[in-house]
Amino acid sequence: MDIGNIFEEWDFSGTVPLPHRVLLMGCIGIFAWGSNIHILSHLRVDVSNLLFSSPPLFGIYTNHPRHARDRNVNKSTPLSAPLSALYRSIYTLGVAFLVMVLVNMWMYKWVVAGSEAGGQRNTGGSTVPTGKEMKGGMGLTGNPRAGIMVPIFGYLTVLIMIFVPFNILFKKERYRFLRSMRKALFSGFKSEVTFADVILADILTSFARVFGDLAVSLCLMFLDRDGTNPDACYGSIVVPIMTSIPYLIRLRQCLSEYIESNYTTGRHLMNALKYSSAFPVIIVSAMQKSSKAASLKGLQYDGYFTDNSLFKLWLFFVALNSLYSFYWDIYHDWNLIQTYSVSSSPGTPPNGAIPMSDLSKQANGGSGASNSATGSSHSSPLVNGGGVKQQRLGMRSYLHYEYPSFYVMAVVLDFLLRTTWILKLVSNIQIEEYEGGVFTMECLEVLRRWIWVLFRMESEMVKRAGYIDADAAPFSHSGVGGEAPMVGDGASNSDMIMMEEWQK
Repeated sequence: MDIGNIFEEWDFSGTVPLPHRVLLMGCIGIFAWGSNIHILSHLRVDVSNLLFSSPPLFGIYTNHPRHARDRNVNKSTPLSAPLSALYRSIYTLGVAFLVMVLVNMWMYKWVVAGSEAGGQRNTGGSTVPTGKEMKGGMGLTGNPRAGIMVPIFGYLTVLIMIFVPFNILFKKERYRFLRSMRKALFSGFKSEVTFADVILADILTSFARVFGDLAVSLCLMFLDRDGTNPDACYGSIVVPIMTSIPYLIRLRQCLSEYIESNYTTGRHLMNALKYSSAFPVIIVSAMQKSSKAASLKGLQYDGYFTDNSLFKLWLFFVALNSLYSFYWDIYHDWNLIQTYSVSSSPGTPPNGAIPMSDLSKQANGGSGASNSATGSSHSSPLVNGGGVKQQRLGMRSYLHYEYPSFYVMAVVLDFLLRTTWILKLVSNIQIEEYEGGVFTMECLEVLRRWIWVLFRMESEMVKRAGYIDADAAPFSHSGVGGEAPMVGDGASNSDMIMMEEWQK
């Protein structure tokens, strides 16, 4: 049995109706984000400083078995108590929403089963509604109002749980999310873009399909209850627009960053081009669905392109978007591939950044820091002194996570999950033709984003410490975006003493 037959025989829409699938994906996103913060805190990534601009924990960049060999340091100690409270509150919110969704699903099936006279009989003689009859409560067959009010009630409950003004259900976390969403949706081109804004918008792009599903769900619940008019909500237009919203948010952020740099940093324009490459994929996919819907009705598709031409266009644009995005993940977001300017003679790290060799000596109680301060010679990928410079392309030398194999596995998984569209090229694995296949693809994209967040946070933390892209973005005492100081240029003796005390 091939994969296509498995999804064809699995009546997923009868098990998890579309409106509940949207809510379920939201719950999965909450748990994914909570586990991101949980794991990052145990990997000693200072999430509170990266996202919320809280004071950094000095020594965070050297307190790792790979870089600091002090046996007295407890590497398993969580980063900070506030982070522990944060991810526990996110887990609790996720459980609350998940329970609500499951209860609403049970109520929906109970109402629909009670409203249907037909069905299959089990060995005991009682009636068991089939998958198709389960859909009847949403208006596809039978009484269109029998089950329609149940998911509407579920969506209203979700809105109440999110917007309730009382100090319950972790109001601080809920309102922080709402403020971030308001900023993402309604900010102008000249608004400031923080690292937290970028993380949220990138996560939203992984839920682009869910945005489209939300548009269809709202249409089924309020406008097309009998399911007989697919154009009742102008789905061929509204769904692509809803799917494009996360990419439009991220595109606006890239342009805002370019404006903020006084139109000098071309990297932001290249990043904007990456998100723009998603729009042709969305448009061509919508045209393919319209063509298929017309053929199922026995009508002639009046579009300019033939089905074969649409497929070739889709293949070109989706390959371009996937490969460009993969390159950006590895080279820019994770900064795993670096071009080093290595001098033939010893020199001084740029802007006073502490080289890796000196950090190791310092962690062992050596005199590396003092040697760095006096400009003595050392071997480091951050060397930027005199002599003849050589350009070298290779993997980033400073890796916060202990095992380099983690980074290799992340790159492989990111490529595989970026190119799941290849399954469409296999005739017997058309899993996106089925609701269960669509849900599976959405979950795989959330998994890819979950991995991406782990390494994006690590990359940002290391960059703020001064070990990434030192020539292009010199490390300063104020860090990135004017945040609290890190170990590096301008670090005072008291800061260094605080770091050493923290390590002890």
